[in-house]
Amino acid sequence: MARWRPVVSGQQHLPVPGPPPHDHGPGSFYDWNTTLAQRYLGLAETGLVAWTTALVNGRDQRVYLPLSVASASVTKGPYRLAVVPPVDLSEVFLTVVSTTPGAIPIQNEVPLRYGSYPKDQKIDVDLPALPAAGLYRVILKGNRRDQGSVQTPPFLISVP
Repeated sequence: MARWRPVVSGQQHLPVPGPPPHDHGPGSFYDWNTTLAQRYLGLAETGLVAWTTALVNGRDQRVYLPLSVASASVTKGPYRLAVVPPVDLSEVFLTVVSTTPGAIPIQNEVPLRYGSYPKDQKIDVDLPALPAAGLYRVILKGNRRDQGSVQTPPFLISVP
């Protein structure tokens, strides 16, 4: 069972086959039966992403929602991102900041210090403890092994 609690209003998206998620009512949570995914896909082959849109800084932006799988409750963290670099990287830097005006970054370009980041290999990025419910902007930057750098577009996550 995948479960998430909508933190912002708007349509919730979980692009997966099968029956639509069950809505338990406003302010509650959504459940999606993952039986088919569990039967035909191994854990290493499965990735779930849920999102909605929210008005942030005067424009609609995609907001990623935390999911819990095979749990009876909505996850409260810690949160882990799985990212795949398009090139070999020598280091990856994480920035996390609340979208609240004037917020000080929780982390500002902090190196992950995992060692090697090969092209097309998954990197698990553990987010720091997020102090309150709300929206957080996340940015990942990487130093290329050859030269230069790459960066994810800033994206938003929603914390219940």
